[in-house]
Amino acid sequence: MIYSAFETPIYSASLWGVIRILLWIIFISYVLRMIARMSVNYAMNKTREELERQQRQATAQPSPKKNQTPVGEYVDYIEIKDDK
Repeated sequence: MIYSAFETPIYSASLWGVIRILLWIIFISYVLRMIARMSVNYAMNKTREELERQQRQATAQPSPKKNQTPVGEYVDYIEIKDDK
């Protein structure tokens, strides 16, 4: 077919073409859903493993012992009342 510069070809949609496009859209949406579910599960598992590892490290490390030597003398302050 030869078209002039001002004519555009007219395409007609067939029923099979519309059904095929709808099937592709449904297929792609299911694939994207599956990928999203798998990536969320992966992220949740990695986060859980990281939190468990941090918990194990926190419980495995002994708590630092406080220095038992006195730093200074204890001074007892007495409240002085003014009798005015």
